[in-house]
Amino acid sequence: MHLDQLFAARGGIVSTAECAAEGMTAHLVRQAVLTGRAERIRQGSIRALTAPAEAVQAVRVGGFLTCISALRAQGVWCVDDGRLHVRVDRHANHLALPTDRSSPFGDPAAAGVVIHRSYAGDRIRPDQPVDLVIGDRLVLELDGRQWHSTEAAFAEDRRRDLLLHERGCLVIRLTYAQVMFEWPRVEALIRALVGRQEHSWSAGHRQAGPRQTGLRQAGLRQVDLGAQPAQSAALVQTDAPFRPG
Repeated sequence: MHLDQLFAARGGIVSTAECAAEGMTAHLVRQAVLTGRAERIRQGSIRALTAPAEAVQAVRVGGFLTCISALRAQGVWCVDDGRLHVRVDRHANHLALPTDRSSPFGDPAAAGVVIHRSYAGDRIRPDQPVDLVIGDRLVLELDGRQWHSTEAAFAEDRRRDLLLHERGCLVIRLTYAQVMFEWPRVEALIRALVGRQEHSWSAGHRQAGPRQTGLRQAGLRQVDLGAQPAQSAALVQTDAPFRPG
């Protein structure tokens, strides 16, 4: 695979390890940088000149896009807080400014950056399209009036709920108003459920066999929403954005 093809397949940013895995020598990578075909944005990472600016900035910081920034990059409607959200390893301590990889920053907020520390956690790709998944089985459906007010949409939502319950999932449906204006209450509920391990497969759930029902089959593009305090990860379906009703 040529470097341009690898850039196209990886969204414009690749690691030198990925280049080596595709048979590209370190000399070839250096030549690409010297001739202006690529730019080194951080040790071990290079980018095409057409790579998305925010994705490049996240790598300069020392991680990759997450949370609102990742949603925005995928074209998902969200309330933009104007900051760069970056996921980094939980132990990462050599972080840099998004505009200069050689300049460490002290206060991320002063640089307009929100750092999300990553924690270990299962990531699933359900073949049943959903809006958000926390951990293994906690499903959040975001129901704006624009997409869920018709009789057909109501029936489809009930069908999806039934299927997810059959697979052992816990489903919570939220309105636009609850997400936008009652978030502290919603967050408290989610934290309580995660604290009780409701987001993970228990021994009983495993005996019921939800993992054998196709819940882990690929069906969604994965968007990392960042590290959660309860060590969970989330996925987003990006073809049906949540919009105000």
